[in-house]
Amino acid sequence: MDWIDEAFEEVRRMESKKHAVDSDANKLFVDLWTEIIKQVEKLTQKGRPLYTNGSPHSRVVATSPAYDLGKHLRIQGDAPMREECRISLEDDKISVRSKRVNLTFVMEEDKDHVLHLTLNDQRIESKDAAQSILKPFAFPFPELK
Repeated sequence: MDWIDEAFEEVRRMESKKHAVDSDANKLFVDLWTEIIKQVEKLTQKGRPLYTNGSPHSRVVATSPAYDLGKHLRIQGDAPMREECRISLEDDKISVRSKRVNLTFVMEEDKDHVLHLTLNDQRIESKDAAQSILKPFAFPFPELK
């Protein structure tokens, strides 16, 4: 095999690895979204109505403007506002943005080439990632940690 064949073989390996990582990244995003849906359903059943929406790579969790979480959170006489939390898949990370939540989950490959979510350089499971997104969004009280 000459250098040309070796170069083409290396390109094929790189493309194959990128395809596997893209596939795993989509799976991690879907797993996180599935866990968010479960927790949103439980929050709604318990009296904190949230709803979900979005496209395959950009999801939204939103509050209901009809629900008043606490009058002390708004100026007297103002109507409760609808708030959104956007969860987006961006290459090797999942970004989460709202007024109260600003997180970036990085997807890192372990030594066995398995992709995992990390937050602040610590591996995190989908259930815990969903909680870290929803808790400050659904319960915007600084004293709730």
